[in-house]
Amino acid sequence: MKKQLDVMISQFDQFTIKLPSYQTQFGISAAQCTALRNDCLWAAYAVMCVNQFDAELKNRVMWRDELLNGPVSPAPAQVPGVGSEFMAPAPAPVLDGILSRYRKIVEQIKNHVSYTIPIGLDLGIEATAAPAQATKPRFRSGVETGGKLQFNLLMDGHDSVAVKCQRGNEPEPTLLGIFTRSRFEDDRPNLVPGQPELRKYTAEYRDRDKPVGTPSDVFCMTKQP
Repeated sequence: MKKQLDVMISQFDQFTIKLPSYQTQFGISAAQCTALRNDCLWAAYAVMCVNQFDAELKNRVMWRDELLNGPVSPAPAQVPGVGSEFMAPAPAPVLDGILSRYRKIVEQIKNHVSYTIPIGLDLGIEATAAPAQATKPRFRSGVETGGKLQFNLLMDGHDSVAVKCQRGNEPEPTLLGIFTRSRFEDDRPNLVPGQPELRKYTAEYRDRDKPVGTPSDVFCMTKQP
């Protein structure tokens, strides 16, 4: 089972769509196929809702920080909308424990005497290849400790990562450094003493001293005075 939720949901979707064609071969009832498909629909709905809420929260945090801390803009920023609406799946809500039910059916199929690797590949429950190396850095976390902002980045085997930061009223981001470890920190004092400062970080992988892949999404933090 895939670890990344979005990818796992896609795997689950493929499995439940194709499962009915194998139900007789593996002794699975039509009711079980329907129940597992309903599980998949509700799992996808739950993941979609949280992804959307996370994206909206990041957007609103950025808007709030810029509204409070500037820099001053020539016109007011667009105020983010409030509230997301989602159409729930048609089947009635399902019981907790979706993934345990998914794993149980997969184990039943893989332990069956009729199971073959080609069937597993068709159902999406056999590994096909090692996952591709990440080409877009991702900030895992950021905390302020002792007047320093500390970060963790996903390196995924790259030689180094170049980190830039734009803060306060700076017109362009500046290069903080090229780091060979996933953990780094920003200990610079605020541009204006005594005032909080919004900082926008981006990162880009480097292999053999050359940029590779695409820059990360902007990661914002406010450094307290």
